[in-house]
Amino acid sequence: MDEHGTYSSGSYDRVPGAAPLSMEMFVERNANLSRAYHGYKKALEEDAEHQSNSWYNNLYNTLKRPAPGTSKTKTAGVGYITDAGKVKWAEQKKKDDAEEKKREDEEIETRRKQRIEKKKKEKEEKKKAKEERKKKAAEEKKKRKEQKEKERKEKQAAGQTVENEEEEEEEEEEEADNESEELEEEEVEEKRKVVRKGPKRVRLVLPDEE
Repeated sequence: MDEHGTYSSGSYDRVPGAAPLSMEMFVERNANLSRAYHGYKKALEEDAEHQSNSWYNNLYNTLKRPAPGTSKTKTAGVGYITDAGKVKWAEQKKKDDAEEKKREDEEIETRRKQRIEKKKKEKEEKKKAKEERKKKAAEEKKKRKEQKEKERKEKQAAGQTVENEEEEEEEEEEEADNESEELEEEEVEEKRKVVRKGPKRVRLVLPDEE
């Protein structure tokens, strides 16, 4: 800093005849650059896309405006604002975007594989459960058959009549099914019952229809 309170540094190339850059301007400009640079760097580390883009634009726009009394700007870790500097930032942005897209694609692929694996596992579990139920039903049927055979032999040993017992059981089951169907038909018909009340026909609404 000279006797006029101005600051001159190798970081800036003064334009001949231009007004000197004051200490306040220099500090303010470097503070903005530093804040933008570190904000951008932190956002990248935290993988915050929106914030990193915002800080990047802030940093780029700050660098793009030459400081008063300078022909170009230079700060540590930031670079020159020249045509080459703009190309450098554009290349870095393109690289960052490519890396971000790669991460997103990897995450999408991972989630897709997880969904496929989950569906496959669920399908296998359903198939296994179905086979277990089928096996259990077959075992219960076998036990019932063995029990009936045992009872039949006991009756034979006791001298009881066991002829056509299986046919009788089938007939009983068929009658039970028929009775069940008839009851269901009666319930349906009862729900549709209509009674006359004066000149109008009034449909009865049962509680379970409400």
